[in-house]
This record gives sequence, structure tokens and C-alpha cells, in this order.
Amino acid sequence: MNTHPPLTTGGDSRSRQDTSILRLAPTDTNHSEIPRFSFAGYLLANEDDIRSGVVYSILKSAWRPKGGLEVHEQSKNTFIFILSDEKERERIFQESPWFVKGSHLVLKEWLASQRFEEIVFSRLEFWVQVHGLPKGCMTSENIQRIDSLFPRLISWDKSTLGGLESFLRLRVEIDVHVPLLSGFQFQQEGDEVWTAEFKYEKLVDFCYRCGMLGHTKKSCDDFRWKDEDGNYISLPRPQYGPQLRALAYSPRRHFGALREGKQYH
Repeated sequence: MNTHPPLTTGGDSRSRQDTSILRLAPTDTNHSEIPRFSFAGYLLANEDDIRSGVVYSILKSAWRPKGGLEVHEQSKNTFIFILSDEKERERIFQESPWFVKGSHLVLKEWLASQRFEEIVFSRLEFWVQVHGLPKGCMTSENIQRIDSLFPRLISWDKSTLGGLESFLRLRVEIDVHVPLLSGFQFQQEGDEVWTAEFKYEKLVDFCYRCGMLGHTKKSCDDFRWKDEDGNYISLPRPQYGPQLRALAYSPRRHFGALREGKQYH
């Protein structure tokens, strides 16, 4: 004899479920069941499926977080990271980009009121060096103009203004769905056109053919660089290559001081 209760007690329960709205408890970031210092990450790895154990081992060594680290795999190359300290989370974001096995890691906050599916892993922060500028162009005013080339300017390094270094240094967001910018052309007062070059700190694997992150030249299938027979064409001067990489910058030591009231101009 079937002792299970009937699935319905009259009417269509499915239609009632579809039309009813369930009111959930309000968002509470201090709830003991919700990790306070969690964030999400996505590895720009086109083919490799990098497991959470590998990610944990590499990032624990790179981040050296106080209080430990948890890594929870959500889907292919997508993870949730949990820390026990807010300052550690801020430091990790500030020192990005990070990478695992040559693939860049896009980090994003996961807000308490946000569904995981709503997180968009489309922007990556870099320190970018701008080389090839005359000393007179290395000003905060021109940084604001260079800003228009990137999705967002976050900050800049004041220690590189005014020719105190041979380049400007900007903290910017890039769009991971478009090729890296290799530089730009500019003019001053005359008609001569100059070229400035971008160099990215902590830039690892990217495609020397199309300039995209997430794959290398070996696995590039960008049709723009193929002839009618499907063979890759060779460019006379490659736009992308190792010249886009820069060593992480650390300010050099400067000695001496100007007398009080002395100006640079």
C-alpha cells in the first residue's frame, strides 16, 4: 500500500509556486553564516581547466595571507576566495594582477546583495608604464588625456611626474575582451608625430599575434591574421610581443634637496 501523502491537495501546486513571491530575510553582511571577506576570481585560461587545489597552493604561496585562505571552485576556472582579514583582501586587490600557471586572474568583489551569476569578470587592473614621452609632457594634465584610452584610470604614481623617471606610471583598468594597447601617437605644437609605448607590469601570457589575454600565439584562431588559404601572415613589425612587458617598478633612491623657495621652472 502506498503510504506517501499525495503531491497535491487540490488545484495546481505548480501554478501557485510560479506566481507566488517568497520574501527572504534582508541582506545581513554580519550574519555568522556569511563569510565577510570573500571575493570571486576567474582565470583567463582558454583551454586549461585549473583545479582548485592547484590554485590554492599557488596563491597561498603568492599571497601569504594572515589567518589562512579558502578556495572554493564554482565552475571551470571560476572560484570563490575566503580570507579572515579585510586588510589582507585590500592588499591582494591593490597588488593585482595575479596569475596562476601563466594565466591572469581577474578578481571581483562579491556583494552581499549580488547573485554570483551577476559578477562580470571583464576588467583587470594593471600598472602601465608610458615610455617615449618628452619631459615636458610628463604631467598630470596629460595623464588625464591618456586616461581616455582605457576604460578607467584608477590612480597614477606621482614619483614619475615631471621627468623624475623616464616614463609615466598609471594604474588603469583594461577590458579583457579587447586586445592590449601597445601605445599611441601624439603631437605637440609642431606637425611632427611621435609614438609613446605602453609597458605592463606583471604581464604574463598573452597572444603575440592578436594581443589578447587568455591564450598564446600558438593557440590563436583570430582570422584577421590569416590569408585566404588559412595560413598565418607575417607582419613586418609585430605590434605585440615581449616588449609590452615591464618589470615591477620600485622608486629609485634620490639624494639632495633644493633650497627653500627654489622652483623647477
